[in-house]
Amino acid sequence: MANWLKRYQQGSYQEVYDELVALQESVFDKTIYPEANLVAQMMMKRVRYNLEVLISRLKVLGYQFIDGYWDHASARYYTSEELVKLNEKYRVFNVPSSNVLSQLSDVERLLGTLPLSLRSWYEEVGSVNLIGTFPASKNHPALSSILDPLLIWPVEDLSSQFLDLSSEELEEMKDEEGRFIVDIAVDGPLKYGYSGSGGYTVRIPCKSFDTLIELEDEELLFVNYLRTCFQWGGFFGLVSAKKRSLPSLSSEELTFLTQGLLQF
Repeated sequence: MANWLKRYQQGSYQEVYDELVALQESVFDKTIYPEANLVAQMMMKRVRYNLEVLISRLKVLGYQFIDGYWDHASARYYTSEELVKLNEKYRVFNVPSSNVLSQLSDVERLLGTLPLSLRSWYEEVGSVNLIGTFPASKNHPALSSILDPLLIWPVEDLSSQFLDLSSEELEEMKDEEGRFIVDIAVDGPLKYGYSGSGGYTVRIPCKSFDTLIELEDEELLFVNYLRTCFQWGGFFGLVSAKKRSLPSLSSEELTFLTQGLLQF
């Protein structure tokens, strides 16, 4: 059927996404890539809109953002000047820099091709850090570590994990398929200073429309991970909280956070 961009604009979000994911590496064929890339960019423009709306609504609910570097235990190892830079780097929301295309080129030279979804995230959205706390209310106790808020590191963090390695060490870092395991965030417990399993990771190079993000106990395609986060007001951990009947946001709070968000 193709006509992916037109159909996406007309609202066939899931169908177009499924078709482009099913193409796997063929999405990078020269006859397909330009239109697929436009779809990915349009998708992430909608994601950015959702983020901006969600952040403003969280403020209305009194959510207390950390709005900066979250790892207080390691903060003592940095100078005050370094902490200022870290806090700026990990603000609640940082839009892409003016040289983001150059940054992405640097990443791909070092690690290999990024999937279109992740590349477009960095081109259109930037980075986000929703770590924080809901104060106690009549609906729930204070909520923090259970939340697992949406956090996606800045693009420069993708390559900085590997910059000090020799060519031999870089080869040793690859998995059995020749891909790097790259952190794009820390897991839920680590966001609040507790021992966790480590990072939320993707594997690069990945010539496809989307890629799996490896979470604590499961894997999801990156776009589906974002969809789940938005479904739960920006908090992936609330999926597990509901299953385990743990304290959570009220239905009214969730409706307020999520109503009218754009499908993508």
